[in-house]
Amino acid sequence: MKLLFIHVVISTAGLFACLAAGIYIASLSDVVAIQSTGEGIGPFRLLPGLAAMAIFILLFSTYLRAWSRWPVADLLLGIVPVELMLFFFIGYASGLIGTEYFHWFNLKWFASVNLFLGLPWLVGLLLGSVLLSRKGKATPLQTQ
Repeated sequence: MKLLFIHVVISTAGLFACLAAGIYIASLSDVVAIQSTGEGIGPFRLLPGLAAMAIFILLFSTYLRAWSRWPVADLLLGIVPVELMLFFFIGYASGLIGTEYFHWFNLKWFASVNLFLGLPWLVGLLLGSVLLSRKGKATPLQTQ
């Protein structure tokens, strides 16, 4: 149980680190666009950061599953706190309260953000499991 808690905390902290890196890249790309063209990227200013965040999350979950050999259940539980915080943050930002959290507007945003958060996490788990189950279980950081 203690190891499960540690895995959940590390997974959640790693997801927040990937999120922070994505936000930084989004703001950096907008600054670069403003300096080079005189105007920002416009409605697509978050896209570079979201794409970078998705790649970081994919690599992080693949690393934890394939090379660190964490159980899938621990990794699935590791994303639950992030998903709950995301759901309540979207509800708070939209100004809806109570049962209105389940309004179509919030659910649409939740699904859209999960294309860059939850989907890369699950693909990384799948990829890590495939790498882990390969014949010989050859991994670059194999420990005995």
